[in-house]
Amino acid sequence: PLVERIQDAPKYGLFTVVVLCCYSVFLDSAVKTRRLYEQSQQLLQEKKWHAIAFIDSLTGIGNRTAYVAAINDLERALDDDAQVYLIVLDVDNLKLVNDTLGHSSGDRILQKTAEILRGVFEKDAHYRIGGDEFVVIVKHIDEPSVKARLEDLDRRLQQGLECGLCRVSMGYARVDPSCN
Repeated sequence: PLVERIQDAPKYGLFTVVVLCCYSVFLDSAVKTRRLYEQSQQLLQEKKWHAIAFIDSLTGIGNRTAYVAAINDLERALDDDAQVYLIVLDVDNLKLVNDTLGHSSGDRILQKTAEILRGVFEKDAHYRIGGDEFVVIVKHIDEPSVKARLEDLDRRLQQGLECGLCRVSMGYARVDPSCN
């Protein structure tokens, strides 16, 4: 018993303090871990809500809301030397495809169009802003490069869209920062 060996009391006291410190560190770590877990769950939930709000569920690219936000950001950050182009695409005769072949065929055409857009404009922002309308915002590029990419896009769309009923109309314009 400790009473019989009083000379060891400081050692036992020190040992007790060390053990209590270890427990307090462990408990603090458990509380922080729990807090981090709750924060990560909240971030996952926010990410899910963000995807619902800003991602087109059919094509997986940005929707009209994301496009409007991107345009607003672009207006605030645009300087006079900016090389920014907007490329607009429209799938012609999609209604005819939906009426004759069914909406699942029309959906596949929209998905394939978005997939090809992502392939040609990998690092740029893609949006589906309407039923059959798409927009790409291209930054830091010159006009000949835009034309070359559009030719590549047109070639890929002709090969990739196997439906003979539809075609994609497209055009581009340089964003002029002096026009507000």
